[in-house]
Amino acid sequence: MDVFQEALQKGIKLRSRPLLDFPIKKEFHVRDFGAIADDRFPDTEAIQSAIEAAIRSQVPARVVFDRGVYRLNFPGGRDALRIEDASDLIIDGRGCEFVLMEPDKQLIGLRNSKRIILKDFSVDFEVLPHTQGWITAVDRKEGMITVRLDPNFPDLDQPHFRKADYKWGFIKDRNNPVAFKEGTEYRLYLTEWTKIADHTYRLKVRHKIKLQTVEVGDPYVQISRIDGALFHASRCEDVTFLNLRIYCSSNALFATSYCSRPNFIRINASPRQGRWLTSGADGCFNFGGREGPWVEDCYFESLGDDNLVIKGYRAYCVNVVDPYTFDLVHATLRFVRPQPNFEFYRKQDKENKWMVKPGDTLTVLDPVKREIVANPVVVEVASLDYGVRVKVDRRIPDLRPGTDYENSLSFFNEDACLPGFVVINNVFKSAVRFGCLVKSHDGMIAGNLFERHSDQSICILNTYQEFNGIPSNLLIKDNTFKLASGWPVKTAQTAQHKLNPNRNIFGVVQSSVNWPVGQWDIEEAAFREIRNISIENNRFINWWQNPAVVINNGLHVVIRGNYFELDEYHAQTALTGVPLAIKIVNSTDVQVADNVLNGPNLNPKEGIKIISSTAVRLKNNRKSQR
Repeated sequence: MDVFQEALQKGIKLRSRPLLDFPIKKEFHVRDFGAIADDRFPDTEAIQSAIEAAIRSQVPARVVFDRGVYRLNFPGGRDALRIEDASDLIIDGRGCEFVLMEPDKQLIGLRNSKRIILKDFSVDFEVLPHTQGWITAVDRKEGMITVRLDPNFPDLDQPHFRKADYKWGFIKDRNNPVAFKEGTEYRLYLTEWTKIADHTYRLKVRHKIKLQTVEVGDPYVQISRIDGALFHASRCEDVTFLNLRIYCSSNALFATSYCSRPNFIRINASPRQGRWLTSGADGCFNFGGREGPWVEDCYFESLGDDNLVIKGYRAYCVNVVDPYTFDLVHATLRFVRPQPNFEFYRKQDKENKWMVKPGDTLTVLDPVKREIVANPVVVEVASLDYGVRVKVDRRIPDLRPGTDYENSLSFFNEDACLPGFVVINNVFKSAVRFGCLVKSHDGMIAGNLFERHSDQSICILNTYQEFNGIPSNLLIKDNTFKLASGWPVKTAQTAQHKLNPNRNIFGVVQSSVNWPVGQWDIEEAAFREIRNISIENNRFINWWQNPAVVINNGLHVVIRGNYFELDEYHAQTALTGVPLAIKIVNSTDVQVADNVLNGPNLNPKEGIKIISSTAVRLKNNRKSQR
């Protein structure tokens, strides 16, 4: 039985296979519109003309390129190219390379389009959106570092560094600068810097304590991150990114919003030889949509944020019509301060409505009662100037308007949170934060390598920074996890690391349901609602500090046939004293069977910990005989 059939047998509803090709009726060559490879002239307008001609043809079409380099400028804004209101279109690079002429810009934006394939090209920048060098001095008392930049990389006085939305530095590994230095805080937040000599800067950090593990001689990278993505798509269906080579980006590599069935196939996002960073932000960020992404045979390395994110949008009620009818708008991020008022919410959604239609199932969470108060089905939807009016099939207890996440109801659409996702045979390597952040349901993560993530490799939770729905129905199988679960940072000042290490949100593979508290904190939920999670036949090698698998709030969980191995060095980092392979907390109906544990002090008796749980069945878990 292959892994797809196994997922279906477990009741996991997966999406359809990805769109990889289709017959065309017309072909448009960018050369015929004036875009000439390797001529050193900007080609943006000519390429855009070819794209628009293909769209106007209203038949399945292909836009093709010659091998060589096409320079892209930005006459129309942040995006060099755009595809809007299109269908059945292939952008076929045929091995060409796009070089963006400005470091803070983006390659392409797609909107309201269906059946689009972008394939067979690479992307780089003329002026890099990051720079790199070496630490030459550390002043822990004053909270300062001195950095000597590689003269082949941009100067920190260039505008894209001074104007960046996020001014962050990263400490890299001396033996492998593409990787991040283990044992250091994963980000240095910078407040200012001054040039003191050619290619040499003195920089001030926001938190002095973060410098305790920074040393002279450490490789250093500084980003010029801005919000956005190199490739971004909104309200599209069946968009495929295929056989792409991405060398760098100032922001996320890919971002989709309210897209159904986005596909990421054979993407190689890693630095060119001699560079130490790929992007200043996420690899593949997916936010809302009726069917989830398909991510296969991709290679992501050295990213400045999460490798892969899959989640939906939250909504607030801003008006109650009757016990069954109410108005919903998108909720903002909970860590934004000050929180927006009602007037903001009555303007925010004029163009972009919360995704919902009749037949959808909603989950309603009440942070005051600390309960799931309803799972109504939508029976009617009407568009308003400022949002959507929804009628449901049952009363919602204590239905009330409000836009305060600690006191107001939060609404989640279970049919628009990217369910049915597939993540198979990828490499997620050397990134800060999460390998894969899952806030969705019905998905499969199989055959992947997760290596060197500062936090969880697979994080299954509803809230840490952003408040989302509760994950369920997941198969995690045949993956390998190496060097993950929190670098040993005793000095960390980020919100997550300030949390008590005994909390149950930490682990290589981790699940939990939490309530947001304040701007950054959380409180673990009492109920058991992360349902039907299978973690099978995975390999966990040399994880840091926390347990390899942590299941909190679980219901109907299988942890079977996994192999756990620690060497002496990593075993000594365990914050729990004795290293833990598996930790089960506040869960019901959990099967832990046929797992093998190998390493110093790692054994089934002490390495599998059960806390406040019922119907946990332990069978044939054993110490390796090697």
